[in-house]
Amino acid sequence: MIFDSLNNFSRYAGLGNNLPAALKFLLENELTALPVGRLELDGDNLYALVQEYTTKPAEQGVWEAHRKYIDIQYMVSGSERMGFAQLSTMQLGEYLPERDFQPLSGIGLRRLTLVSDQNHANLFLQRAPSFQTLPD
Repeated sequence: MIFDSLNNFSRYAGLGNNLPAALKFLLENELTALPVGRLELDGDNLYALVQEYTTKPAEQGVWEAHRKYIDIQYMVSGSERMGFAQLSTMQLGEYLPERDFQPLSGIGLRRLTLVSDQNHANLFLQRAPSFQTLPD
């Protein structure tokens, strides 16, 4: 996992074919004006999923993992606490390839608060990262 300023995105250009384009999209667009929903940037190779939601208590959260896509969490407004864990400490549920979703069970060991300063991004770079929303 990487937590860094978008101003440093060039440091991570070699980590994936679509990563530079994804970070450039965050830097060059007026994110508060984007419509809620899926925005195709390069078909299924690269897309943005714009969401608006109220966070939920940890007991309602679901640990999840992905195999195909890298999660980049970027808060435009508000704040959110997330947990994360090494996959080796989690029990894997059935992978759903059509949704690139794998439920996990176990206990996460870390907490991270995402701050919406519109300058930092959270990158989950394992092929199957896991996280869960946690209460403040």
